Amino acid sequence: MKNMIFLLVATCCVAQVGWAQEQNKNWSFSIGARTWYENWTYENTDTGEEYTAMEDVFLLGPVVSVRYKKMTLSLNIYSGSYRDQDISEGRTYEIERQRDDIDLILTYKIFAPLSIGVGYKHIGDSGQRQRTILQDPQYTFDKWEWDGGHGGLVVGLSLNHYLYRQLFFSGMGSYSWLTYDSEGERWHQDFANPANDYYRTETYDPVTGLHAVTFEIAGGVTMFKHLAVLAGYRYQHIGPAKEGWWPDTIKGPVVGIHFIY
Repeated sequence: MKNMIFLLVATCCVAQVGWAQEQNKNWSFSIGARTWYENWTYENTDTGEEYTAMEDVFLLGPVVSVRYKKMTLSLNIYSGSYRDQDISEGRTYEIERQRDDIDLILTYKIFAPLSIGVGYKHIGDSGQRQRTILQDPQYTFDKWEWDGGHGGLVVGLSLNHYLYRQLFFSGMGSYSWLTYDSEGERWHQDFANPANDYYRTETYDPVTGLHAVTFEIAGGVTMFKHLAVLAGYRYQHIGPAKEGWWPDTIKGPVVGIHFIY
């Protein structure tokens, strides 16, 4: 719930699409949307095994920007959910997961086409897992809900350049210093022995010293003066391994459309 509140508040802010801003004006504004078709995996550094947290999921979100001369305030949001179910004889396992990736960055154009930026990054991770076992001698139901997120300072570089007439190229790289905070709730119901039932809330120790590395490259075209479309690839890795935390990677193609004023 906290992640969704943050997301709703963030959409009221402003953000950047620097490559397509009309540079012949002191002020410019753009608004649009992007989607990230992603695959999200975790790595167990003790065993070297890789686990899938989300796959083949579209993260969607608004992109809004305002520029004044060489300064641009940027907001980029990707948000999406995933649900899976596994049913076998006497057992049912379900998972639902929500991912939010939000960057609010102020950039300054050093010289065309290079800009530097600093801001705040938020990566929300919430969801629930349920397991039902109805197989003698065990008849139980377990549910775990969690609400967590990374947050911290982000710095980055962006490169935006017109290749030929309306064709442009954009690239971005950023580095973030993050802390992961989370809390949860657990339910256990024993149908055979109700005395074992319980419910409890859980608050976990923050995981500090995490870092996120993000890269994105894209190409596109401007049309009808105020419209731009693009397609590219985005990669993000969060690490290193910590107690209570495995490194994760999320990657996949991105597409977007933007209106520039």
